Amino acid sequence: MKAVSPSASFAQLLEELKLVSEEAEVANTVARIAAKLHRKSRRVSEEALEHFRFILGEDLKSFARYIRSLPPQEAKEKLLSPKASGELRLLDQDYVPDGNAKIIDHHEDVLLEHSRGFGEGQKPEDYLESFGQFIRTHRNEMEALQIVCTRPSNLTREALKGLRLELEQHQFTEKQLNSAWKEMKNEDIAADIIAFIRQQTLGSPLISHEERVKRAFARVRREHSFNKIQSDWLNRIEKTMLQEPVLEPALLNEGAYRTAGGFNIIDRQFGGGLREVLDELNQYFYDDTEAASL
Repeated sequence: MKAVSPSASFAQLLEELKLVSEEAEVANTVARIAAKLHRKSRRVSEEALEHFRFILGEDLKSFARYIRSLPPQEAKEKLLSPKASGELRLLDQDYVPDGNAKIIDHHEDVLLEHSRGFGEGQKPEDYLESFGQFIRTHRNEMEALQIVCTRPSNLTREALKGLRLELEQHQFTEKQLNSAWKEMKNEDIAADIIAFIRQQTLGSPLISHEERVKRAFARVRREHSFNKIQSDWLNRIEKTMLQEPVLEPALLNEGAYRTAGGFNIIDRQFGGGLREVLDELNQYFYDDTEAASL
């Protein structure tokens, strides 16, 4: 067979790898993929690099060395696995402009067409339906997805990060989901990925992260009598949660909280009951009964 050109994309090289069978041909294609990974490592966005590291556990150069160290057929199997091939195809889409490149064109710009696509579907309802289908199909296969549906108060930031990266591999992002929802429903909600998952699987009301946070903190204040110091800490935690997707005790050992003494010092201000307050908040965040009544 005729090999693809040296400037071939990862997708083209993977297609070539599927077709070759002789050990020498496989080794050659693997080497070209490894070399392309080395070149790509010099111009890769931080977002794409983080995604690659999270899914495959190594950066581009380390992964390139790893696949070259394997016997050809093992390297082929590794590269054609869903995770590796998915990440390589995503790298094809990661464009980092060359600072030395210049484009000069004296023609007048003309708008030929304006359209918005959602994943593989061109209509927002198609995109939302495919998202729902994906979630329902893989709910029992992905632990973080199962937690979001059944025990959202147990969700960690690390688990949510992994879930978001996994969904991004299938072109499901908060931005696209919100855009599709807005076009289909004419509602600008700014919901997070947790809300969309629960809406699709459980029929939960779709509300924004801000609304969910404010509702939970208002409820915990109604059900407790906090003193001035405790109320000040709650106000501070609420502001943090407007920026954070998940409430974990570990949050109170970071940044300004750590400077103030961290979780243990703050807990003393709550008479040792801070963890219980955080547990209540996590329960209230996902109380669909109250959300439906609003």
